Amino acid sequence: VREGKAGEVAAHEFGIPANGWKVIEVSSERPPWFVGKHIHDGKPLTWATEWKAGPHHFVLDLGKEVTAPGFFLTPHTDKHGNAYAPPADFSLYVGNDPENFGEPFMTGTFDNIVNNPVRQRVLFDQSMKARYIKMVFLKSADGKAPVYIREFELMK
Repeated sequence: VREGKAGEVAAHEFGIPANGWKVIEVSSERPPWFVGKHIHDGKPLTWATEWKAGPHHFVLDLGKEVTAPGFFLTPHTDKHGNAYAPPADFSLYVGNDPENFGEPFMTGTFDNIVNNPVRQRVLFDQSMKARYIKMVFLKSADGKAPVYIREFELMK
């Protein structure tokens, strides 16, 4: 409180801890810096696909069956805070068999991610319950061939 006035309130919604999660498949990556393990590491590191048109994907093993009402996705930004090759259209698959996901659990679009390159919050119509997640990015929002992801989290 300053001069009898309250300041702005900031809030951060935490995701499910990613302890025990493993990236078991990526469509491509760009070693040594932009590798799949960065998808959920909680650090400001990035996964990037090869410089080719999508779709691009990753598969996560959550280590156990998890229930979540949605997910967060943080796009990669350059040193000026501008989005670089963020995803646009996506399909999310969930299941308990990493070899057979079936139909998408959800499809969607990150509508304004290029102009608003912040942590994206996506709610499911109904909570998901699964051990494995496959996220497929059909294209990048800025028209570049690769997709860059800073972080993927599941909501508590």
